[in-house]
Amino acid sequence: MKGLRRHLVVLWCLAPVLLVLTTWRPEGGDRGRAARIPDDLAGFRSSVEYPLSPSVLDMLGTPDAAWRRYDRDDEQVFVIGVFHDENWKSVHPPETCLRGSNMEVVLEETVGAGADAAGQEYGLLLMHALDRDQDYLSLYVFLADAEFATPGYWSFFAHHAPRALLRQSVSGCLLRVETWVDGDGVDAATARCREVLGALVAAARKELR
Repeated sequence: MKGLRRHLVVLWCLAPVLLVLTTWRPEGGDRGRAARIPDDLAGFRSSVEYPLSPSVLDMLGTPDAAWRRYDRDDEQVFVIGVFHDENWKSVHPPETCLRGSNMEVVLEETVGAGADAAGQEYGLLLMHALDRDQDYLSLYVFLADAEFATPGYWSFFAHHAPRALLRQSVSGCLLRVETWVDGDGVDAATARCREVLGALVAAARKELR
């Protein structure tokens, strides 16, 4: 009984610290990394910069984010980059945003990053936009420090949480490349997103060094 009481006292003493660690969300500063995403990615050229509203930036927990459209001939992709430091808890799975845009999940899986990045994988979300009755494809990856890359949010979380407890948070980012699925089909949409995401990952790695 005395042992149980000692454990309860320890838990009560730790409770305020644990509460702060689980609820505190530091605000990220703007280090300009998202703004430095290249205007040219795999032959696609940036054509439109979409402004991010204060409410969106508040949700992201950082102003170091960008959302752009890139074009190559008659092909089009959308690029999203959200960079973080100790504010990593603000990063969330892409599905969260896409569901909030009146889309439903058709397919969720991982795919290889291609021959130039053997062993690396990307997350793939095939969504269906209810308001325009068209499929929308998203390829994404979470990066951190020099080597870490994962398509899984919980792997991303497990990488950061222990470091955060020791106040050793590392910089990272969520990168997304997305496109509407037109008559050329899902495979073609995946191929162009994979091509652009590969170039985007290479550029982001330089910012995280």
